Amino acid sequence: MIYSDYIATIIRKALKADTKIVSEVGYVDGSESNIVSGPFKKKIELTDQYGTQYLITIQETEYTSPKGKVYTYDVWERTT
Repeated sequence: MIYSDYIATIIRKALKADTKIVSEVGYVDGSESNIVSGPFKKKIELTDQYGTQYLITIQETEYTSPKGKVYTYDVWERTT
């Protein structure tokens, strides 16, 4: 829960530093995160030097509370 934003920021900084392949890196977007019940999901959009766009998603798949209870989140989005 705490580290998803930190990990996304580290990945974004590393991508911005690679100017040989990556031409544009977007901001860390956390708009799909559910801050009440989880999961915390962060997204980064980027474009390579040929114009191909990519979406990188950082999402916790399991969280252990301070009391030891384990919460598991679905990684795949459900379509009905």
